[in-house]
Amino acid sequence: MDREYTKAALLCDYGLDDAVATAYLMERRERFDRIDIVPIGGNLPLDTAYKNAWRLMQACGGDLSAVRIVNTCAIEQPGKNLTRIHGADGMGDILPEEYEKLVPEIDFKDWLAELDESYMVFSLGPCTVASIVMEACPNAGLIMMAGNIAEKPNFEGREFNHALDVPAFAECVKHDHAIVTLDTARASYLEFNAAPLRSNTLMLKLANRYRDLVNLRHRDEVFIYDLIAVYYFFHPEHFDIEELTDPDGNMLSVLKYIHQDYPIG
Repeated sequence: MDREYTKAALLCDYGLDDAVATAYLMERRERFDRIDIVPIGGNLPLDTAYKNAWRLMQACGGDLSAVRIVNTCAIEQPGKNLTRIHGADGMGDILPEEYEKLVPEIDFKDWLAELDESYMVFSLGPCTVASIVMEACPNAGLIMMAGNIAEKPNFEGREFNHALDVPAFAECVKHDHAIVTLDTARASYLEFNAAPLRSNTLMLKLANRYRDLVNLRHRDEVFIYDLIAVYYFFHPEHFDIEELTDPDGNMLSVLKYIHQDYPIG
């Protein structure tokens, strides 16, 4: 990374894969002075993603003094309801349904006014809200999970996060960024079924549940795309960056995994 980032903003459409990525970061929360969880619509409708953010923070436990939830409910956002992928509740049906609001909440407009270049923005869902964030603070860091170059698209001719808001995606990638595309994540060393994961952290419980749901639908390779975007922040040395043009003509700074092992475990 080109400078020190002391704050993190996770834009997540919770979503079991987003939960895995968030839990991974929360296991390393001491790296940041501030962690802002920004629920957005995408894998699930916004109201479900918003509730799941609270449930996930409760499940993470530990010191939550640096964490806030950012309320984006005033913004119109896309949202599907991909229960076959994420479970009936979006969290793989393994977290308690009841929750307490254990961290402060801040309105999106108030939060935008606080943004500065010390933030790393992790855009792990559709880019509707991310485009607003980057317009408000162009000097923030940006790591995205979206897009594809050569791999077969997975939703209506594009990668899912790209497809749900095509104009917003195009605006986001005009900013300096690093992006995990389908091409990045479908590397052989990132295939989760083959990963020797033995510990019992929340992140791995969620990841194993994600793998189980994929294998119920089809026996195939399992890639947890959002996890790789967060992993890159902590281990940029395991990646190269290629400047590539996608089929829509967008210039993307695409991450290429060059490490010779599965990153987690």
